[in-house]
Amino acid sequence: MDVISLSSHDSPSMHRTAFSLLTPALLAWLFAPSIFLSQQSIAASLPKEKAEVSTHYYSGDDTTVASSQVLVRKHVNNRYGLSLSQIIDSTHDGSTDVKTQASVDEYSEKRNATSLGLDILNNGTLILLQTGYSDEDDLRASTLHIDISQEMFGSSSTFGFGFSRGWDVVGRVDTQTEQNLDRHNLRLNFSQAMSQYWLSQFHYEHVSEQGPLGNQYLAAMQQGALVAQQLPETRIQHSFTFSNSLYMQPKSVAVLKYRYFTDSWDMTSHTFLITHIQPINPMWEIDLHYRYYLQSEASFFNNNADQSTLYLTRDKNFSQFKQHTFGLIASYDWGRKLEGAFKDVSLNASLDLMRFTYHDYIELGSDDAYQFSAYRVQFYLSWPF
Repeated sequence: MDVISLSSHDSPSMHRTAFSLLTPALLAWLFAPSIFLSQQSIAASLPKEKAEVSTHYYSGDDTTVASSQVLVRKHVNNRYGLSLSQIIDSTHDGSTDVKTQASVDEYSEKRNATSLGLDILNNGTLILLQTGYSDEDDLRASTLHIDISQEMFGSSSTFGFGFSRGWDVVGRVDTQTEQNLDRHNLRLNFSQAMSQYWLSQFHYEHVSEQGPLGNQYLAAMQQGALVAQQLPETRIQHSFTFSNSLYMQPKSVAVLKYRYFTDSWDMTSHTFLITHIQPINPMWEIDLHYRYYLQSEASFFNNNADQSTLYLTRDKNFSQFKQHTFGLIASYDWGRKLEGAFKDVSLNASLDLMRFTYHDYIELGSDDAYQFSAYRVQFYLSWPF
């Protein structure tokens, strides 16, 4: 099943800052809704051998993102595994704040990202190492991740921790200026099989960033005139995620998650996710989910400031807003019609419908708070070896 993220809202303009330090392994551990506990155990094991090809498309607020990814995981033996991932995506940003506040009317960019991972399993301890590099017109990012998990209490519990380090070089497409952006990420997590049918999880994450933050192209507004945006060069973030997954009918799963976020810019957010996974027949499985996101504004956000302050932004991603997402994932077990090595192949498609409503951000020329709808579609083929 597809990964449903709680870690940020789904506006693509925030993806650069929100996801650059999150590993696929961590996201899968936290947010994969398809969890079936066949016994009272969550024993450690190497990630499954597989090849996946996926593509996704986002459209909203005159912004489009098209992305394709190839992922391959292969075991060297029963203790070691390797993974390789390649992502190519393109973004065209013509959102309202870019059109009215940016130094460029619209801009397009392409990104190539490659990651290489090593998985190590030793007597109930799983170590995941990953390094990655991505390159786009105005950003080069290098990352290093390590996650360690350990079984406890007869494999009914798992404790894990992780650390990531990011080295980014941030520039602009219209100048030759570049600046360094450093990131640190610390993670703690705990999983407990409460019964044969109930898995409970907790995750804490600390992120610190130092360097040029936010959208480098946007301006702020003071007394109706555009002025230079000024953001702090440091940001510290904390998040706490609680998740419960219940096995109900045969192979039917319900997942309930909550995430609380706070940072040094006086922003807080609450995210609620409810998911129900239901097999329709031996060939088809359906995932229905609803996600609600509520965010407060940064202390220095102002739609139109009366006076000059040390920090000032009009970036709507730092304003107060809420978001609703309704989603559907359909999985087709194509492998049941095939034989041999292809017997486990599955085809998957997902659709998310999103609605963003801003409280304090008002589009120029309008008296009403800004809002827009967006959608995201994804298709992927998974082939376990």
